Amino acid sequence: MLKRTLTILLVLTLCLLLSNLAFAKKYNIEKLKIGVGFQNSWPAYGPSVVFNIDKNFAVQGTVGALGNPTIFSGRVLYRFERGKIYNVYGWAEAGLWSYDFILTTDSAFGYGVGAGIEGFLIKEIPLGFNAELGYGNTSITGYTFGGFRWGGGVHYYF
Repeated sequence: MLKRTLTILLVLTLCLLLSNLAFAKKYNIEKLKIGVGFQNSWPAYGPSVVFNIDKNFAVQGTVGALGNPTIFSGRVLYRFERGKIYNVYGWAEAGLWSYDFILTTDSAFGYGVGAGIEGFLIKEIPLGFNAELGYGNTSITGYTFGGFRWGGGVHYYF
């Protein structure tokens, strides 16, 4: 099931990229509103959507249902600097981490803060790659996630 889901996501991503290359237009990153992709900022990982509220603020939701634990998290991003092909940002995250294994089930609130950079490598394709470093904490039966964490992601913007 996981392999099939990842294959479908890969095919959809390639279709979006190829359709955008056919029109080959430059874009302004300040005008891009919605990004759809994948975010991995351990232990929060999974499909992700970014909505740019204005030139500095954005909100992001990540659903980490690809394994155990299951994660539903939301973030607020503040962009300190926006260049022509990059964004430098800080983020604050809160979410629900859920664990279900044989006879053990638990859920807990988790949080995190950090900073990252997002870059757009190809002028004709509004595809952003990001790298992050931060601190997060949550504790559920069998798992304690506390301390520094790193991650990355990729989002296609409309």
